[in-house]
Amino acid sequence: MKFSWKAAGRPDRKESIVRWERGHRKQESTGGQNRGRIKKEENGERKAADSERRKKQAVCLAAGILLFIAYPMTKTDSEFLINGTMIERNSYGQGEREGTVLVEGLSEDELKLPISLAERQYSREEARIQFDLALEEARQLMLGENESLEQVSHPLSLPSWLDSMGMGMRWEAENPELVSSSGEINLGTLEDLLETDKTDCAKTSLFVTFEAGEYEKTYEIPVTLKLPEQTEEEKLLALLSKRIEKLDEEQRFAEKMKLPEELDGKRLYYKNEPEYDRVLFLVLGTAAAVALEFQKTARQREEQKKRNRELLFDYSDIVSGLCVYLNAGLPVRKAWERLAEEYREGLELPGSRRRAGYEEIAASVSAMNQGMPELKAYGEFGRSCGLRSYRKLAGLMTQYVKNGSGSLLKSLEEEMESAFEERKEAARRAGEEKGTKLLLPLFMMLMVVMVMVSVPAFLAFGI
Repeated sequence: MKFSWKAAGRPDRKESIVRWERGHRKQESTGGQNRGRIKKEENGERKAADSERRKKQAVCLAAGILLFIAYPMTKTDSEFLINGTMIERNSYGQGEREGTVLVEGLSEDELKLPISLAERQYSREEARIQFDLALEEARQLMLGENESLEQVSHPLSLPSWLDSMGMGMRWEAENPELVSSSGEINLGTLEDLLETDKTDCAKTSLFVTFEAGEYEKTYEIPVTLKLPEQTEEEKLLALLSKRIEKLDEEQRFAEKMKLPEELDGKRLYYKNEPEYDRVLFLVLGTAAAVALEFQKTARQREEQKKRNRELLFDYSDIVSGLCVYLNAGLPVRKAWERLAEEYREGLELPGSRRRAGYEEIAASVSAMNQGMPELKAYGEFGRSCGLRSYRKLAGLMTQYVKNGSGSLLKSLEEEMESAFEERKEAARRAGEEKGTKLLLPLFMMLMVVMVMVSVPAFLAFGI
């Protein structure tokens, strides 16, 4: 008796082969679509990278052009060589002027000749006139916070160089114990002198010597010193200081000195000054601890942001891989385990790196191998990833395992389309953020150029 496939209730071999070929073509078609989507996404990322590189090139080119245009504006001084044979000297006190000229005629080629030109010097008559003008300017400069030289109660400002005329200045005091050559007033000596002379002011003089090249001239500048006006508290403190100085003199042989208990009919009490240095250590330590906590929080926030970005970029690959394996006829768990296995094998290759999404898949597979129920493992995977898309994926797989719904593949294909669009949008945003970050260096270079242009111009006009 001849055995028949149809008699056994099964389709014949030819019909089985036809069905297998149809399923195989469908899988190849779906896999081809997935590969097309992946290639399209890679092309989008490549275009975003090219766009970012072009932005950087444009910024560099714009900066170079801007510096090229602005550089001549920074040269506020005249050219070194004028009318072919003339060189202008630096003004008085501005030092030597150095430059290089090209000489023709000495040989067949042009030769470079470095030249150092001394600054301009005053003649005897010019120096005599300029010394008198410098004296008037020095009288104004030395006032400092004082209203006039007839009422000097604050330190004098005694410069050593008069830039407007290119002259050096040397100061000497008639009474160094009263006024130093740097302009400081000894208020204690002044107060004693005023008490001795029974007057409210003291007259003295300062001598200034102007130096211009080989010429110099000395002038005497009389000043009238007065004690600065004091508040009632300052007067009482000064009186107490004198009392303590007197007690120190009287009790200099004693082991200890007793402070006065009364002054001008007022009872006095003393206490040690707080040790602010020790408190400062406590404040600095607390501030450092708080700063470290903020730094830790900021670092964790940045790491979480980086992880979410990696999860977002991994999501489309994960969903695409699931679709391929499910189309090949693998159950959900086997497809899930296959993704984890491929990831672990890929880590052994040189140049590979860990990926957040696949790390979570490997962790869930390991948990299932140790006895965790499949439904719970998928739920923990979604919660651990945290992103809405991953929670949705975990929900789809959980629903399929629980209810046996046949629409999982269709839902995953729709999710894959959405994932590729989100990944493309994320790549575009990342490119825009990097392009925006390039604006800061561009503005910084622009500020440098503006400073290079404006500062020499202001200095040239004496602003």
